[in-house]
Amino acid sequence: MELGNNSVGTISQELSEIGRYLPNTLKIDNDATLYVYLAVDEMFSYSTPILISVDPISTTILRIELAESRKTEDWVNHFNKLKENGINVIFVTSDEGQGICSATKSAFPDINRQPDTFHAVSHRLGKWVDSLEKSAYAAIAEEYHCLKVFESAKTEQVMQKRMDAYFDAKSNSDKAINIYDMYKFLYHCIIDSLQVFDRDGNPCDRENAEENIRIALDYMIGLPVKKIKKEINTIYHLLDNLLEYLDTAGKVTGKLNAMGIPRYIIQAFSLAWQAQKNAIKAKKQGRRKYFTGKEKEQLEMLRMMLGDDFEKVKTTVFVERDKIIQSSAIIENINSIVRAYMDTSRNRVNQEMLNLIMFYHNHRRYKAGKKKGKTPMELFTGTKQEKNWLEMLMEKVKEHEHLSAA
Repeated sequence: MELGNNSVGTISQELSEIGRYLPNTLKIDNDATLYVYLAVDEMFSYSTPILISVDPISTTILRIELAESRKTEDWVNHFNKLKENGINVIFVTSDEGQGICSATKSAFPDINRQPDTFHAVSHRLGKWVDSLEKSAYAAIAEEYHCLKVFESAKTEQVMQKRMDAYFDAKSNSDKAINIYDMYKFLYHCIIDSLQVFDRDGNPCDRENAEENIRIALDYMIGLPVKKIKKEINTIYHLLDNLLEYLDTAGKVTGKLNAMGIPRYIIQAFSLAWQAQKNAIKAKKQGRRKYFTGKEKEQLEMLRMMLGDDFEKVKTTVFVERDKIIQSSAIIENINSIVRAYMDTSRNRVNQEMLNLIMFYHNHRRYKAGKKKGKTPMELFTGTKQEKNWLEMLMEKVKEHEHLSAA
């Protein structure tokens, strides 16, 4: 059937109508209470904010709403709706949005919030590595230019003038190179201190990691790069909570030890898990390939050691390790789905369409990655989903039509 503009409009209306049958908050059945980790974020449809809460382990959307604003009271209401639907939050990770941070303290006064390590550190400091590198290369190019100009001088007076210009350029070049080298070294010291496990596969000590980060920041703030000082001061402010995940790492390691899994097996799986996480976070192909190879190497060794028990033990260790949440980056996957719809709808989205997106995401099967073949709701509830998301959606429609007819 060929669709014109009117047909497209009709389809959009019908989809919105279906979205009215769907909730925007996940409800726990039988008046039960479920304790969850929570990753929260906000995006915009034009100037209207969309507030999103996700379980970062299963990637299930717990609530998605088109809000009037993103102030503290809006986020408090968002969190209260989760509580009303049987969702009890034990952990929150987010960026440093003022409304989110304030609402988290108000709605969950007894829990700690994990700042998003990507937004807190990599996003703030990483961009300066490239910026300072470009400045260094520009200074080197200027040095070579001045040398070339000097070599073409004909008179002694011109030679002296151009020699002075060359030495000034060389001094600037040396300075730019030194600043770049020192900054890059300190930046990688900080990133390395954010790792969950050390080289032996043991959880890193939180106090040592925090001290190493502070020392690197102290040196970094002393570099003659004025524009980074504000970013560094922000990280100083976040440090008290930035490494909460290392406490979680220690707790889940203790739980795995109590299960009777040999320590060296836990350590080896922990290194494989960390390599997997580093590969996912890597932006450069070479770095991604390196960590993918490290993960494969570790798992192949463990497979030979454990034989038929490999899959069972791997699942046990990885399930526990996945409770170590360093950032709310997983929510970006959800945002990409919403953005894809916004791009096709000229950035106009309503609550009904958000409800539909939430239903689709929660009940669709992953086609790749470690969650391949599973739906977010299966991972969230531990209950197998027998039907595909579209069949389940049609059942919702029929259920609503039946109730309306009655």
